[in-house]
Amino acid sequence: MTPGSHDPSPTPSDPAAGLEVTDLDVLMVCSGNTCRSPMAMALLDHHLRRRGVLARVHSAGTLGWGGPATANSVTVLAERGIALDHHMSRRIDAGMVVGADLVLGMTRDHVGGSLIHDPTAVDRAFIIGEVVRLAERVGPPEPGRPLRDWTTELAARREPGRPPGRLADEVADPVGEPLDVYRRTAERLDGLTEAIADLLVGSMRHQPTA
Repeated sequence: MTPGSHDPSPTPSDPAAGLEVTDLDVLMVCSGNTCRSPMAMALLDHHLRRRGVLARVHSAGTLGWGGPATANSVTVLAERGIALDHHMSRRIDAGMVVGADLVLGMTRDHVGGSLIHDPTAVDRAFIIGEVVRLAERVGPPEPGRPLRDWTTELAARREPGRPPGRLADEVADPVGEPLDVYRRTAERLDGLTEAIADLLVGSMRHQPTA
């Protein structure tokens, strides 16, 4: 397993062992890859597994500060029964973006930082809250169609000539803040990643992802 990722392979002790392994690749992006994106990665992985789906969910930072997740990130996810103590920060690169079916940045800057590595990802890179908001208008992915068809439909609903998303779609950086701020960040990310898991899970079965 590479740093900044959750291993999608089932193990005998895995509650999702024996359930469906998909080719879906979701990349979470923030700045240092020590707070928001690793929490979002672990939470989405958790929600997908609870729904019986295993996918590649990984994360990176536009800066990639190096080192483990912050102690508060580890603590607030441990409170939810999710381990983050083995995470190691890494910097985003072109291969990560090119290979991802869905790129989810915590802010506009993270979407822009992802597109520097692969400008063609413009129709599959979103602020994390943006993809949930747009999906309320478009609906979930259609089973049997490539996921990237759905992301293209989402991107088409953006306001033309404007930066991606809205300020309300962003997730603020909790780094350096007390534990209660991290808890609020985790709560926000938990709701968003659960909504994304609900959107994805039905359509991921027996369909191509590219």
